[in-house]
Amino acid sequence: MEEEFNKVGAATLRVDFRRNEGSFDGVRKYDGYTKLFNFLAREVTTIHRDWLTQSRGSEAGGTSALSSHTSVRSFDDLSSSAEVTAMHAKLVELGGTPPTLDEVLPAQMNKKPAGLRSTP
Repeated sequence: MEEEFNKVGAATLRVDFRRNEGSFDGVRKYDGYTKLFNFLAREVTTIHRDWLTQSRGSEAGGTSALSSHTSVRSFDDLSSSAEVTAMHAKLVELGGTPPTLDEVLPAQMNKKPAGLRSTP
């Protein structure tokens, strides 16, 4: 699977992955996902898609099916800052001007682990 990076705005990076899983009897199956890193909102949106296509010629028009799932997570809820740091560098490389990492990453000393928490 190959990554494709696109600067969507000064502070937003889009990363796309797509994989052709194969073909059987004229039906092609693909899967892929998109991640949007919004450094102003301090969020990463992940969109996962699976789709099938069948091309049956111009007289039939073909058919397709799509399944999609979307999740939005705050940078505060990520278990590591490594991916955010790497994507920040990539956006800067592409000419973006996101806020500094000090502004978008949670304070490491006060960071709580992601997941459910119990209250005393």
